[in-house]
Amino acid sequence: QAAATRQRRRVENALGAFLERLRAFTVLDPACGSGNFLYLALHALHDVEHRVQLEAEGLGLQRGFPSVGPANVKGIELNAYAATYQRERRAWGFHGGGPGSALYRSMDGGDSWERLAGPGVARGLPEGVLGRIGISIYRSDPRIVYVSVEQGYRYNASTAYTERRAGIYRSEDRGESWELMSDWNPRPMYASQILVDPSDDQRVYMMNSYSFSDDGGRTFTSPPQSLHGDDRMVWVNPDDSRHVMKADDGGLGISYDRGLNWLYISDLPVSQYYRVSVDMATPYNVYGGLQDNGTRKTVSHGISCERRSIVNSM
Repeated sequence: QAAATRQRRRVENALGAFLERLRAFTVLDPACGSGNFLYLALHALHDVEHRVQLEAEGLGLQRGFPSVGPANVKGIELNAYAATYQRERRAWGFHGGGPGSALYRSMDGGDSWERLAGPGVARGLPEGVLGRIGISIYRSDPRIVYVSVEQGYRYNASTAYTERRAGIYRSEDRGESWELMSDWNPRPMYASQILVDPSDDQRVYMMNSYSFSDDGGRTFTSPPQSLHGDDRMVWVNPDDSRHVMKADDGGLGISYDRGLNWLYISDLPVSQYYRVSVDMATPYNVYGGLQDNGTRKTVSHGISCERRSIVNSM
């Protein structure tokens, strides 16, 4: 028991150091030009805000740790996936994708990375210029990995493609090879978030247009919505796949039937502010632009809030 405890602590320390290395990953690439960036974020194993996920094996570490798999750290293999995203947004237009968008894998805990997708790389993933990429690892068997890949021709007015050229891909060998499951990836520049159910590798969820698949991403169902929409993330209980939570621009929904019907939590004391600023008055006023809820103003020393007809600049 004492030996197992010491080994667990060594693994915890190794994982902590690994995560620190990932946090230090460069997120700005000046070579891409002003307004372009490479986006990298950490995630918990059951979290869908995924741009990096780690998979965990051995010593019962799968639950409660970030997703971790092959790198030989104190007997535990660590495997990491990362997606980079190049984009440029201006007041007069938007350009999503570029040579900086790609999918990467590390087999040594983040010390070195190999490119799995992007220009000149062929593993079953699309070649050419890519956009936003989402990643999800199947918790019960980390050999299975899903990615949602943005690629298409010409945005329409709602930033969906008039012609889709990529979509949902599945690997059963940790990213060595990939199979195209479908071209489903609605409004990929807005979300392109994918999540595989931790207990069912055929059940796949997609954001931004909330939808789910029961055949590994080949077909999707978009059920009627009783929530706000503009979906941001979904979570599936690893102990009970019927228990699903979904966050969107309007709040939080909780489901106990795999996301068909929702309890809407409407009294959370939170708002989604995009920008906050102040003026030079005495006392000064505080202004904030809210997602889908206009712009608000309040006096710095007061608690009242006034809705203003100010056009958001961002």
